[in-house]
Amino acid sequence: MKSALVNNAKRPVFSHVDGVTPTDALTRGGGRIDLAEAANPEALFDPASVSFGLHTGNRRVTETRVISICSAPGGSFSFTATGTIPVDLEMSFSPDEATLGAGDCGEVEATLSASRSSDLNGNHLGDIEVTGGGDTFLLPWLAGFENR
Repeated sequence: MKSALVNNAKRPVFSHVDGVTPTDALTRGGGRIDLAEAANPEALFDPASVSFGLHTGNRRVTETRVISICSAPGGSFSFTATGTIPVDLEMSFSPDEATLGAGDCGEVEATLSASRSSDLNGNHLGDIEVTGGGDTFLLPWLAGFENR
């Protein structure tokens, strides 16, 4: 249910202050709920959003999260990271494409890597963009880095 609501939500969502500035994942979550889209999801994801945690210190960071995907009609899906991704931060997917039959489920590993976490002070976020079956699904992602 959560994935159907979050990953089929309408975007962009704009600032309540000025009504024109797009909001980020921490402010908007998945977006504005679209019940018509959520009623017949083409795909479901678990988790519906991905946290890579909070990292402190000056060290290399590698975090991997498993995302399960279930496809209603079946088809091919591809995975990419979007958002403001600093030079010292990389996101990769294994596999970066998956083909699922109707009603089948599969898994993809999303790996976030940073050369030195101290260079990335603050929150970094965006979306994991999944395309397939003529649709685009957005899974919000977040990683925090703190200098100590």
